[in-house]
Amino acid sequence: MLIYRSTVIVESTVIRPPQSPKGETPKSPPSSSSKRPHSPPTTEEDDLSAAAKRRRVSTDKERGKRMFGALMGTLSSFQKQSLNSKTVGKRAEIDARVKERVQKEKEEMEANREKEERERRQKEEEGKERNERETVCFSLGLGLIY
Repeated sequence: MLIYRSTVIVESTVIRPPQSPKGETPKSPPSSSSKRPHSPPTTEEDDLSAAAKRRRVSTDKERGKRMFGALMGTLSSFQKQSLNSKTVGKRAEIDARVKERVQKEKEEMEANREKEERERRQKEEEGKERNERETVCFSLGLGLIY
């Protein structure tokens, strides 16, 4: 046999009994109607509601665990991003140093190439002058004079 309980919420209004003149006390209603009825003993439904409450508490705990896990995941991703930004900053600094070193090497190589080019031209000019002198000397019959 199942007993169903229902709860009805009624807006409460206070009704005061009329005061009797000259201190007479009004007769009170029977005590049985002014008291709440006793609750019936527990039933299967109460057991089911208690089980549902326990289930809800366990699902609340699980939800809390999920929320905490999501929060920790978010925090760890931000931590990785901040580490990545530090790493990116360090990497950018290293790249800047490497570019600077490459630029210096490039300038040194350019300077060496220009120096070698000047030396080569100078040797060519000296060779041309020597050839001209030799040609002039041979044409005059003087031979090689240095």
